[in-house]
Amino acid sequence: MNIKIRSTEAGDAARYLTIACQQSVQENTLAMPCQSLNDWNERLAGNGRDGIYHFAAEADGELAGIITVRNPQHPRLRHTTNLGMFVDEKHTGKGVGSALIEFALRYSFHWLGAVKVELEVFTDNQPAIGLYKKYGFREEGVRTKSALRNGQYVDVLMMGLEVQEAGGLPVSGHE
Repeated sequence: MNIKIRSTEAGDAARYLTIACQQSVQENTLAMPCQSLNDWNERLAGNGRDGIYHFAAEADGELAGIITVRNPQHPRLRHTTNLGMFVDEKHTGKGVGSALIEFALRYSFHWLGAVKVELEVFTDNQPAIGLYKKYGFREEGVRTKSALRNGQYVDVLMMGLEVQEAGGLPVSGHE
């Protein structure tokens, strides 16, 4: 499978809305179910503003996933980035998530000057936790009953990766 990472464009909104409405995506992200096309248009039109960057994964020419890199603009927090991502159900387990994480780590460390990348994941999302651990993320703590999902409060695992722990990240590719 040929995976290409690129910046998102306003024209991607309809495809991302479709992916975001998939049950597994809704249940494993903090996004509200089935936001409007207008919401996605606005989000993608603001790409790069206020330290929020959206990137798309194309798998064999089809939009297959998105990763958002948030770089806080507060002077005391700019050394970090926060990641959020989702992958189309039909592309899960095919390397799309890995390509997105690799790109986001390079972007964070090599282009934004981050010294730490953070993310949050539901504690029962073992495939995602395994992916993040594969890239060296470590568990930093659990926030109990942190998010409402399908009418139940669930725990969220906080994970982090510091630049010196990322060692061996390829500098080229997808940039």
